[in-house]
Amino acid sequence: MENTKRAYTHASLGMLLGTALAGGLGVILFSLTGQAWFICIAGLGAGIGLALGAALDKSKGK
Repeated sequence: MENTKRAYTHASLGMLLGTALAGGLGVILFSLTGQAWFICIAGLGAGIGLALGAALDKSKGK
């Protein structure tokens, strides 16, 4: 069986990191305040991470 290592793009890593960090922050803020809209911060973090990662991918491609 072949052992192949997958190369992850900056966009996928940025989205993963953005979701994890912003999700953690959102859960902490939700537990402190009780306002459920803080959970939406995870989606915002995913979007920002995706945008930054895609920009890095584009700049590395040149």
